[in-house]
Amino acid sequence: MSEPVLVTCRCCDAEFEHDIEPAHSCSALEAYRVRIDEQTQRWLGGKPVHNDVDGECCPDFSCCQPELLAPIETREAFVRANEDARMSMLMSFLGAGLAAAVPEKTVYIAGDPANREVPS
Repeated sequence: MSEPVLVTCRCCDAEFEHDIEPAHSCSALEAYRVRIDEQTQRWLGGKPVHNDVDGECCPDFSCCQPELLAPIETREAFVRANEDARMSMLMSFLGAGLAAAVPEKTVYIAGDPANREVPS
């Protein structure tokens, strides 16, 4: 029988002697979730803010590039979406950001190029 592997929680550095990290109450993870929830609600309300604690932009990067703010319908759809749909939307946001940053280039991140959205 193999010896247990020592694993460390990526959020709070707690150590466990298990093959996989057990579910535990992690204050660092909870604090991160609160920051993300607050950032998402501000973004949804049209007031995007950068998460300076974790170095994370809003989904559409509008906290750093205000002209990229997605329409309210798109922001609402993102919040309601499942993980697969969110990932697809994130790729669209990334493509729009790159297209705005490098307008002389054609940028395709995912999906059908005919369906790409370009910020106005």
